[in-house]
Amino acid sequence: MSKSGKNRKTKKNNLQKINKKRLGILIVGILLLMLLGTFALTRAIKKVTYKPYFEIENREDKIKETKVDGNQAYAWLRVQGTNIDTPIIPLTSNLEDDVEANYLWTAAEYKEGENRKVIYGHNIRNVSAYPEIGNEDHIRFEQLVSFAYYDFAKKNLYIQYNDGTGDALYKIYAVTFNNEADEVGQSYTKKQTESYIRSTRNESIYNYDVDVTSDDTLIALVTCTRYFGREEKTQFRVDARKVRKNEKIMKYNVETTSNYDIIK
Repeated sequence: MSKSGKNRKTKKNNLQKINKKRLGILIVGILLLMLLGTFALTRAIKKVTYKPYFEIENREDKIKETKVDGNQAYAWLRVQGTNIDTPIIPLTSNLEDDVEANYLWTAAEYKEGENRKVIYGHNIRNVSAYPEIGNEDHIRFEQLVSFAYYDFAKKNLYIQYNDGTGDALYKIYAVTFNNEADEVGQSYTKKQTESYIRSTRNESIYNYDVDVTSDDTLIALVTCTRYFGREEKTQFRVDARKVRKNEKIMKYNVETTSNYDIIK
């Protein structure tokens, strides 16, 4: 073979190698683009498909604007599935018996370091053994007893609470009928909180698929009931814990417990 023929063959081989290399780079580039595109698409789909089961609504302005008989609201409460969207005020003598005013109240003082808020509200018109659901004439905590019904409880799982430091959601983890003497007030030590969580879960008429520990911030909503008459279990309570950082607001499982048998 002539020298020029060898040169042409060498050039051809070199060109083929270059083309193969370019093709390899192109394929790798395409694969990377496809991978990045798939990742971006997956993230976009997640953003589109994930919608919180219960969404926060700002209540900062309402707290600032609301007074009840001259008493400034310092907090606000919303309860999923109910018309409870109500100011909270410190308890004073001129308000506790004012059954026509639409407000909730807490103890006037809390102990430093406590991690459980107790919010009280009147139930005047919905105290029977057959409480109504969705009656708009019921204000304060009268619709809270809707949680006595399993079909209602399994659909409505969240509470929004704003204590003046921002709106936050809480996951319901227990619903109980109890006596007024059983209300232990604010839990604020680790030991007290652990004991309280155990007792509320043991007494609950539902088993909620919610992990709760003494490190969680707790809230308790308390009202009166005559479900069992005037002597037995005259208090109704819904307990919840604050949604943790990066925890999604999703539906979770609820089942009745043996305690539910008392209201069947």
